[in-house]
Amino acid sequence: MTPIVIRMHERDNVAIVANDGGLPAGTVLPGGPTLVEKVPQGHKVALVDLAEGARCGATT
Repeated sequence: MTPIVIRMHERDNVAIVANDGGLPAGTVLPGGPTLVEKVPQGHKVALVDLAEGARCGATT
């Protein structure tokens, strides 16, 4: 399944899953991260590895 994700801003490090029914664990996202669990449609996913406490959203 090809992941369909929506970034609200080109510099965002997160995106919204747009696939009907979500994405299963093991899906490789654009840029390389692999989902470790199922992500429902409409939920956000990190597009890069984020350290604990890291800021999500548009980076400056």
